[in-house]
Amino acid sequence: METFLHKALVETRLQIENLDKCKLQFKKTQNFFKFQPKSNNESEWPKEFFGLWISFCSDFKDIWKKEQQKRHQEQTEKVRKSFLKREAEKNAIVRVKAKPTGLKARLNKLRQQTSKEIST
Repeated sequence: METFLHKALVETRLQIENLDKCKLQFKKTQNFFKFQPKSNNESEWPKEFFGLWISFCSDFKDIWKKEQQKRHQEQTEKVRKSFLKREAEKNAIVRVKAKPTGLKARLNKLRQQTSKEIST
C-alpha cells in the first residue's frame, strides 16, 4: 500500500511540474504572438487564445489549398502548352516546291512546248 501511495505521489508531482512548464510555455507563446487577453481570469486565457488560433489556422488552411490548386493549374497549363508546341512542331508539314530542273519538270516543259506547237 505504501508503494502505491509513494508511486501516486511521485506521479502527481511530475504532473504538477508538467503543468507548471506548460503554463510557462503558454505565457511565452502569448508574448511571442503579442496576445493580450481580454479577461482577467487566467483560466479563460487559453480559450481566448486558441479561439483566435483556430480561426487563423482554418483561414490559413483554406488559403493554402487555394494557392496549391492555383499552382497546380499553372503547372498543368505550362505542361499542356509545352506539349502542344512540341506536337505542332512534330506535325508541321514542310512542303518543298518542285524543282524545275528535275526529270518530271523537263518532261512537262516538253509536253507544253509540243502542245503549243501543235495548237499553233
